[in-house]
Amino acid sequence: MKVPPALAAIVLALALAGCGHSANAPSGEAALVARHLYIGVSCREGNEIGCDGIAASVEVPSRPDFVVAIVAGHRIRMNRVGTGSRGPVMYQGRLEDPGLLHEGPLALQPQPNGKWLGTPPVRVPVTIQAIYGAGRYAERQFDDVTLGAGFG
Repeated sequence: MKVPPALAAIVLALALAGCGHSANAPSGEAALVARHLYIGVSCREGNEIGCDGIAASVEVPSRPDFVVAIVAGHRIRMNRVGTGSRGPVMYQGRLEDPGLLHEGPLALQPQPNGKWLGTPPVRVPVTIQAIYGAGRYAERQFDDVTLGAGFG
């Protein structure tokens, strides 16, 4: 069977379009699989907010070099903490001084004892960016993430 040159060129172009990036390293703003996202207040004492810190955790099965969480405009670099070959690949990071004690999207209303138990709830947008070698990345936007009262 003789294939017309125009059809052969189209098939070749379509085949090559998928080359250049592995399935584990999406490029551009491709949809990212990110699961089990948790953002919470992170101080030494439970429900304490005086240290003005938050931490983030997320599972990213594609195993990027590192992950960045952008929480209400604040960037948190997250490093891999779960590297088992069979278990989930988890990334965690911490941010100091995101503004829990001041006006802004992460401002909390503590109880008189200086603790915050999660009410009233604080909801913020979060973007997860997975960074791979050679400048490749993928991201996912979460529009309404509730800040947890504690992180680990």
